Amino acid sequence: MAVIDVTNSSDDWLACWLEPLGEDRWMRPGETFRFRNDYDGDERALIVVYEKEPDGIGHIAVWVEKGDIYAEVTTADGTAVDCGHRAEAQESSSVARRIMTDISERSGHNPPASS
Repeated sequence: MAVIDVTNSSDDWLACWLEPLGEDRWMRPGETFRFRNDYDGDERALIVVYEKEPDGIGHIAVWVEKGDIYAEVTTADGTAVDCGHRAEAQESSSVARRIMTDISERSGHNPPASS
């Protein structure tokens, strides 16, 4: 089984994308998500890419390179973290909304409509 832990070591929220699915999850400062899938080979199965926008806003993407693209995402204590995790808290932020829109446009996925 392939496993990688990702920790938000910043002092702000961080958008975390599971690719190639385009699923978003939002991480609080200090929070750790664990990504795992069924791949059991010797090649790298999961990679993490960090991008920083010109305005200083950062986001990460965890790319599934090998195995099932529907990776399991949990917190450090094993609680499932579904697509859209805490997105409602971030949708009220114009900066977060812009990031979601920009990333979604680049990946070909559409963000949820604001209500």
